[in-house]
Amino acid sequence: MACDILDPLYSTSMPKKAPSIAALERITKALPKTKPAKAHGLVLEAFSIAALAGDVARARRLLDALYSLPPLKSPVHALSTHAVDVYCAAAGFGDLGKGEPTHQWALVTGGTHDERVVAIELGVRRRVAMNAYTKNDSLDWRTKPRTDPWHAIGRWTEIQALVYPDTMSPEKDREALALMDALLADWPSSERGAGYGAEIIVALDLAFRLGERTSAERWLVAQGERIVRERSLYELVCHPTLAKEMVRGFFRPLEKATPEELATHLDAVVDATITLANAAPAPTKKTPKLQKRRVTCEYSQVHLEPSELDAAERDQVYFQKKGDSERGVSLFLTKAGIVTPSDTEYVDAEVTLGGSAPAALPPSAVQTVVFPLRVRGPLVLRSVTSGEDEHEPLDVPPGDYDVLAAFFPPKAAPKTQRALRRFRLEIGFFATGSRARN
Repeated sequence: MACDILDPLYSTSMPKKAPSIAALERITKALPKTKPAKAHGLVLEAFSIAALAGDVARARRLLDALYSLPPLKSPVHALSTHAVDVYCAAAGFGDLGKGEPTHQWALVTGGTHDERVVAIELGVRRRVAMNAYTKNDSLDWRTKPRTDPWHAIGRWTEIQALVYPDTMSPEKDREALALMDALLADWPSSERGAGYGAEIIVALDLAFRLGERTSAERWLVAQGERIVRERSLYELVCHPTLAKEMVRGFFRPLEKATPEELATHLDAVVDATITLANAAPAPTKKTPKLQKRRVTCEYSQVHLEPSELDAAERDQVYFQKKGDSERGVSLFLTKAGIVTPSDTEYVDAEVTLGGSAPAALPPSAVQTVVFPLRVRGPLVLRSVTSGEDEHEPLDVPPGDYDVLAAFFPPKAAPKTQRALRRFRLEIGFFATGSRARN
């Protein structure tokens, strides 16, 4: 019997490859040709596939491989660093990424892992609930026909207003849930939506926060493909409620490949990344012998402290203890406020590490102070009014030190008398216990 070659029952074509497998094959092929410092985007793409599929073990292997590459100076995506922070918290990996790299418009910079996750959640909720249309666009949307674009826009912006984190409430959440159920029920796949795919993220987050798992499962079947199509995984993962469900495998139905097939291709990406990282020459960073900084001296003080303060350090206020000003230093475990000579406009600081501690205080110094300091990461020398990113961090290896700060008259005397003075500040970091303290 002759058969129609177009009849699918008689088709001899190979089954269509899952999009994730095609992507992983492309990544594996591209990695050997990519410079190690430029490979982060490829590895994060593979991590996104593993995370969405609920393969926690390989998501961890991919992150470990990612951090074996030379570090990036800026994120691959505006939310990629935040997404890794929240996923690691949900999966129990700890603070693998340390919130780095960051950028000017980040939802949060600095702080502990837990603090960053809280700030990321608030920031991303504001992001998806921010009305991108004018205030009057949502008026009378119920009176408009379904075919009118302002019907969809109005319904979406009303939901956004209800779930906006600064004004949300349990009553508003329930109202938003009902509106969202109606929206998702008549949202054709051919329509992108007024929220450009953010609707499904807001819907799932609402459902899990309100204990409506059955609704979430129904919505995932009906509209979940939009998460992949709109490439909105980073925005999704930044919601801790959804990151936890991702770790539990809730989003696995969106993956077309079998677990075994996916695992094989994810392992290939891990192997290719490790090979690339091992082929990269190890960075030969050498701490400079002398590091120079110029810092203004408002209120006759400068601050030597971590470049990124944690919550406890931010709460520590200098010069609140009796006698601090007379001692010349207001001291905490990891930071110090140093008193400068009176009427100082700025200091030209010269920072040195190691070497032999002087047997006596330098006789030509106009003012000196010695104090212990624990260095936990990059330090910065700031003024009272310095912004967080105003000064370049000092390269001081972590550890415990005795610090000698000595102020000297400027090397060249000013030609004219100034109202404010300028000094050279020598700051030496020595092995703890190597010299007597003040």
